[in-house]
Amino acid sequence: DYYDLPTPERSGYEFLGWFTAAEGGERVTSETVVTGDMTLYAHWGKSNDDFADAREITGMAGTLTASNVGMTSEEGEGNYHSSTATLWFSWTAPANGNNTIDTFGSNFDTMLGAYMGTGINNLTQIAFNDDSDGSVQSRVSFDVECGVTYFIMAGGYSSDTGDIILNWDLLS
Repeated sequence: DYYDLPTPERSGYEFLGWFTAAEGGERVTSETVVTGDMTLYAHWGKSNDDFADAREITGMAGTLTASNVGMTSEEGEGNYHSSTATLWFSWTAPANGNNTIDTFGSNFDTMLGAYMGTGINNLTQIAFNDDSDGSVQSRVSFDVECGVTYFIMAGGYSSDTGDIILNWDLLS
């Protein structure tokens, strides 16, 4: 079994995990059974460090894990929050209703914001939270309109970094 695999950093990219093949393959986790020598391959995805590169999330509900290790805040981002290590997501509401997004399960102190707009210097804050329900994780809830795209900022309090667990749930 693998227990403590390193988490590499690569500027402009998000580490997606260790896999058994250069393309595709199975993700290697602490539960992976190792029966002999094995070559591991790091898989990378385009970083959603900047607003313009927001990672699309979809559906009425979901959960994803992403790391803000090595991420920054871009010029203009400080107008909305004080985090210096952020990730951006875009989500288009599939129905009218109330969307709740949180970072419960993350392994560090998080901040979370929801915005509408067309660029980092042209955003309207819809909701923002730092430390929800007596924890260091964050939660925002806001009404949404079907077909409208919302931008979600998830980051660490000040310069905190780690694994962000992003959960969303639309009640229509």
